[in-house]
Amino acid sequence: MVKLDKATFGGGCFWCIEAIFQRLEGIKSVVSGYAGGTSHNPTYEDVCSGTTGHIEVVQAEYDPNVITYEQPRPYVNGQAGRRCRQAIPLSNFLP
Repeated sequence: MVKLDKATFGGGCFWCIEAIFQRLEGIKSVVSGYAGGTSHNPTYEDVCSGTTGHIEVVQAEYDPNVITYEQPRPYVNGQAGRRCRQAIPLSNFLP
């Protein structure tokens, strides 16, 4: 069995990123959600209001033998430019 890796990407609209990632060879699953923020279990409307501090993210499970961590990143960066509602680099939230 192939060992899959996981990566979380933030870049604006998670639905847009999710749709692109689902079509990339080597990505096995994609889950949309939120990162950062000050409230637990925010709704989509809460996050869109800009008051919670969350960003929209997708977590991708992928086969590193088929696609690298770096390969999907240009798709994320392109979305941040189109829909910058919560387009904050995820690295701002990492230790």
